[in-house]
Amino acid sequence: WTHELLMQAEPNQEFSRWIKVGEGKSLLEGDGLVLDSSNGDSIYWQLDGGPNDGDWDGSRPTTIEFEARAREISGGNEAAGQVVVSDGMNYFAFTISEPEWHRYRIVLDGGQARLFTDGDSGSDETLKANALPEDRRINQIYFGDGSEAIGGITEWKSFRWTNEGAFAP
Repeated sequence: WTHELLMQAEPNQEFSRWIKVGEGKSLLEGDGLVLDSSNGDSIYWQLDGGPNDGDWDGSRPTTIEFEARAREISGGNEAAGQVVVSDGMNYFAFTISEPEWHRYRIVLDGGQARLFTDGDSGSDETLKANALPEDRRINQIYFGDGSEAIGGITEWKSFRWTNEGAFAP
């Protein structure tokens, strides 16, 4: 893995380039990170990158893996949290709505993203590509609540990625 967050500290303390966005709560609890947007304020951790960045570059074949669960979905929202990855041209969003812990893997390559849940024995689906407007072509990754349709409390045990290839489980 190029970088791995073990959620023993807030992401910007484990890797300084992560930026906390929003007024919701981000706190360490037990063996992980809890993000709370149940009061209506968004909260997510964002990492910007690009081809010359050396840290995050979604335009290269990429593998992202994380362990997460939705503790609470609030206010009639569809999910408690999400992971969004972009390659500079498109973005791909995955929502966190299951109360059970799962290990998710997103494989991003050639403008397509596939999501695997719980390794070989779990599900496999293709994520919808959403074109980025020309004035917002960014290469980034974020996790938490960055959408009006998302809200609640999520728990995260780990978050890691590599730009060294798109590796299915």
